[in-house]
Amino acid sequence: MGLLTVLSELLSQIDLFLCLYGLVGYTLTLVIYRLYFSPLSSFPGPKLTAATEWYEIYYQLVKGGQFFRKLPEWHERYGPIVRINPTELHISDPEFYDTIYTTDRRDKLPLHSSLPTVPSSGQSTIDHFLHRKRRAALNPFFSKPNIQKFVPFIQSRVDILINRINNEYKGTESFPSLAWIMNLVLALPHGVLKKIAPEKWRPILDWLEDLRIELRAVMYGTKEKDDTPRSTIFHEIMKSDLPPEEKTEHRLHEEAQVVVGAGVETTKWTLTVAMFHLISKPELLSRLRAEILTVFPDPSSPPSLATLEKLPYLTAVGQEAIRLSMGPVQHLPRLAHNPLPYTDPKTGRTYIIPAGTPLSCATPIIHHNELIFPSSHSFIPERWLPDPITGLPPRVKIPSGEEKPLSKYLVSFSKGSRQCLGMNLAYAELYIALASFVRKCEFELWETNHEAVELWAEYVINVPKPGTGVRVKVL
Repeated sequence: MGLLTVLSELLSQIDLFLCLYGLVGYTLTLVIYRLYFSPLSSFPGPKLTAATEWYEIYYQLVKGGQFFRKLPEWHERYGPIVRINPTELHISDPEFYDTIYTTDRRDKLPLHSSLPTVPSSGQSTIDHFLHRKRRAALNPFFSKPNIQKFVPFIQSRVDILINRINNEYKGTESFPSLAWIMNLVLALPHGVLKKIAPEKWRPILDWLEDLRIELRAVMYGTKEKDDTPRSTIFHEIMKSDLPPEEKTEHRLHEEAQVVVGAGVETTKWTLTVAMFHLISKPELLSRLRAEILTVFPDPSSPPSLATLEKLPYLTAVGQEAIRLSMGPVQHLPRLAHNPLPYTDPKTGRTYIIPAGTPLSCATPIIHHNELIFPSSHSFIPERWLPDPITGLPPRVKIPSGEEKPLSKYLVSFSKGSRQCLGMNLAYAELYIALASFVRKCEFELWETNHEAVELWAEYVINVPKPGTGVRVKVL
């Protein structure tokens, strides 16, 4: 072996050693900084999570979406404000929720904003001001007066679904749901899907192609209507004040995918939770059906949405289903650009949260707060009923002794400038679908237990235990 060869191998080993030494040194320096010199080093929480993001990654990827279970454990041990990773604070305080999720400037974090298939949608927008502009273009479409125009369309689609269930599945053991394939439909190129999809997916793929055709028709002037009940979000964006680069075909298609994808899964899950609890508790179902019959005696003549919204028990059932279905259950951090004071209500200690610190409060923390929602894991619509004497909406006494509306703590749609865009549409669908299903269908649970509607894992939204699912017999 020549001298040059020996020297070359020796230098390679030295280079490898130096690289490893440098990596170890950098890692130790970073950990020491995070634990003792970071602006967040004085905030309580586990040392391991303060030192590294890999703790959360492990619980999400290796343990399968289980990080959410650590949050209540840490709050029980460390108090209402906890450092859950090197840069983020999680606050378990219902009274501070509106400060985190406010209409003031709050940016998203890149890690919690970008959806791979729709990076230029409003949902993926990081900057507060750009998000506000993009959302403003869509607000008219999702306003309550505009949603009223869609009520006949919603009712017709619910009727089609119910007729199909009653005609095709009555007497069978169970009926399947295809809602889960929406994620795949939105992720794969349309041409690929057409080649690999089974025949039963064809209506969904045809709908997606219709979406593209509708988009091009609106963009290039081959379709002029923009104020009819069938007007689309494309019309609203195209006639908005957004600059031309915000009106490209690609961005509009991404916006439409988010609107449809978000609406399908969340509405489906809320209805599933509601129907499971109603079917499993006949006394609740009987009470709701009796109330609905007062305004819906003829099954072929459904009442107006305004009439349904006045039914107290239907409203209570809907609110309780929304509470337990929870919408997005991930901790969704918001970044404030100014320091924020936070006072621990038990100890009186005041923390000054540095500007630029990501803050979050996961929905399950609020919805399972036993001081606000006693027996929080139980389905109790009565908690939402108006006061029988005054007729006023229900209120709850908080630890300070003050009474506040219970609805303040229903945060499935989040709050602030990034509150769910489709909230009015979701409520309309829930009222119409619940009333129609209860009025026109008879179900019996089949090989289903409570695990089918419990939060088992968190991947942004609620994921039930694998192998479970709400299955029913159609009677």
